[in-house]
Amino acid sequence: MAPCQARGRPAGRRARRARVERFARQLEGRYRVPVSLVDERFTSVEAEDRLKSAKTKSPLKKNIDSVAAQLILEQYFDELA
Repeated sequence: MAPCQARGRPAGRRARRARVERFARQLEGRYRVPVSLVDERFTSVEAEDRLKSAKTKSPLKKNIDSVAAQLILEQYFDELA
């Protein structure tokens, strides 16, 4: 899934998106492996919600990135299925 804009985002995001897509194509060309782009804008919010609902005893901030990465991988594997 290619990254896309959420409503109300500044127009400067388009330039970043173009650079990301160009970098992905360069990686594919250089290493001859497929590169998947994932929209990860809201994964940190969802990760925080999951951690709060799990009432984990470990520090919330420390685990948000790990849970967000897990969500991104789950999304990737769901799209493959």
